[in-house]
Amino acid sequence: MWACLVGLPLAGWFIYLEKRVDRWTTRILKVPGGARFESHGWTVEILRAQRQIHINASQAELIQRQGDDAPQITQGPVQITLDAAGLRIVTAPEVQQSENDAEPKPTGKWSVRFVAKAWEPPADLAPVVQPEMPAAPATPSSPGATADTPFQFEPLEPQVFSTEAPVPEDEANALAGPTPTTEVLLTGLAPLVVRGFAPFATQVGLWIERMERILIHEEAKRRKEESDRLAAVAEAAAKAAEKAALTQIKDPKERIHEQLNHWRQEAGFTGTTSAYGANRQGFVDWFIDLDPTGKITLVNGDHVIHTTLRGASVSSLTGELEVAVLAQDANLQSEPKKFRVLKGESPEVRRAWKDRLLMLRDDLNRNDPAYKR
Repeated sequence: MWACLVGLPLAGWFIYLEKRVDRWTTRILKVPGGARFESHGWTVEILRAQRQIHINASQAELIQRQGDDAPQITQGPVQITLDAAGLRIVTAPEVQQSENDAEPKPTGKWSVRFVAKAWEPPADLAPVVQPEMPAAPATPSSPGATADTPFQFEPLEPQVFSTEAPVPEDEANALAGPTPTTEVLLTGLAPLVVRGFAPFATQVGLWIERMERILIHEEAKRRKEESDRLAAVAEAAAKAAEKAALTQIKDPKERIHEQLNHWRQEAGFTGTTSAYGANRQGFVDWFIDLDPTGKITLVNGDHVIHTTLRGASVSSLTGELEVAVLAQDANLQSEPKKFRVLKGESPEVRRAWKDRLLMLRDDLNRNDPAYKR
């Protein structure tokens, strides 16, 4: 009898303690394709392949904001999958303030807030360059003729805070900003649960940081490819416009003269030594224009460059010279652009050109600190 009277309360007490401990128990598990945090009443799972986070809570607030409109708040069970890019996690102590309190007082409970908004590339990322398209073809000799405030990315330090560093609720709300956001808010959490969640939140934050860096790299690559494509389209249109304008010139000699003048105007100088080759219709096949300072214009078919002989190389081929030059603003490790010129000229002329090019090249290299050892 006495054993029953003593045992039943003790059994109830142990059951109560077991439930309390179960409420504070947290686990971080490895699962196929990611990791999962488990606590009493809520779980968070990383879906690496999908680049998403799945949240399952028996009781939470789902807050959805659209611009400056009043947020839509739903309370109750929440199961939601959010894109990881643009997601931030904030933990903060809960406070309350009565009429007699001068300042808010901690309640001893904590909240965890997941703030998700559509990821956007940083504002300082180079935009897609839209080149100017050429004007309508005109007779070359005629006057006037012519040839991604968004949510900004910062190097992410996971916004997970311990009980020694409380964060005001205003700071968590500031993450929402004016753009559409989706938030999941868990409240009434024990500090032990939040401490158990901190390592997982750090893992999530580092994963999101790496992913956003990859997204920035992919977006920068996409923008560069788009800029290059638009530049190629504009260049092709410009060449087509030039050719259309040249076809209006009937005299082949005048057509050659117009092309040479056009390239010299582009370069901003007229060389003291030059040579060219053209077909019977007056379209230039190759052109070399050399200034005593080492500036040079090279044309080979549709390829044109205005640069210097710094870092250039000159090779003798059968019946022509190959001049490999760097773009004006290229570094020494850049791939040189190769032009074949002087086709049809005599060996003596090609040899004189080669000696002249190499002499000017050496003078430039000698005065360039990049070539000094």
